[in-house]
Amino acid sequence: MKELTPARVLRYGLILTGVLTFVAALFLWLSPNATLLQGFSVFLLLLLLLVSVLIYRKLVINFMDARTETRNAAAQQQALLYLFQKIEPRRALPQMRSYAASPDFLCLLYDLIREHKPHVVVECGGGVSTLISGYALEQNGSGRVLALEHDARYAAATEREIQRHGLQQRASVLHAPLTEAAVGEYRIPWYDLRGLPEELRIDLLVVDGPPSTLHELARYPAFPLLRERLSEQAVILADDCIRPAERRMVEMWAKEMPGLTIQWVMTEKRAAVLVV
Repeated sequence: MKELTPARVLRYGLILTGVLTFVAALFLWLSPNATLLQGFSVFLLLLLLLVSVLIYRKLVINFMDARTETRNAAAQQQALLYLFQKIEPRRALPQMRSYAASPDFLCLLYDLIREHKPHVVVECGGGVSTLISGYALEQNGSGRVLALEHDARYAAATEREIQRHGLQQRASVLHAPLTEAAVGEYRIPWYDLRGLPEELRIDLLVVDGPPSTLHELARYPAFPLLRERLSEQAVILADDCIRPAERRMVEMWAKEMPGLTIQWVMTEKRAAVLVV
């Protein structure tokens, strides 16, 4: 289906108006009944008024959407400039936004790492965020990030990016295929954690995977299954909280551990920062 742009709406409206005018003229020419003509004329005028209102409403909606997108694009460009200024990447960074993390979320991730100085960062879902984490940890002078990735090809691609950026000392990827996890009353496909060292204590947990298409609560198991591995002052960062399922997930975590504090952050896809 073609996008209903303002120009297309206006064109369709003019065509419809022309057709109605032609039908009205033909009807008036053929009909000898004056009362019927008056009634039809009023009906036609009301119909044209309705069409005009609908066209105007669609134009306003499209204008507001375009203005919102323009503002958001400007905000993402500003965040990207901030990010480049802070990390000074040695190579070009992979694509951001869409399915990948947005620049403003990556800025939030960078700032959290620089502020809290975690020794261990675990990412549920890797990619460009793994590189940002690696650069931030490199600037801290300590710490490592481990990204869990269920897709073998994507895990290999992220590993190549880590090497290309020279971040092997700070970042790595663990290929963790999805397996059914029993979490309370739910059975959810989640990362196989057998490759995760038992002694690992997580200071920052970043939840941006697995894909939400796998299950309504695809990312919910992150806290229940990794809770015992969180350090005493751990921070959890969740992306995509603009989606109802992710907001519900965060609220479920908070109920499971009443001491959790939640801060909702107005990034492009909305984020949540939880402190244990």
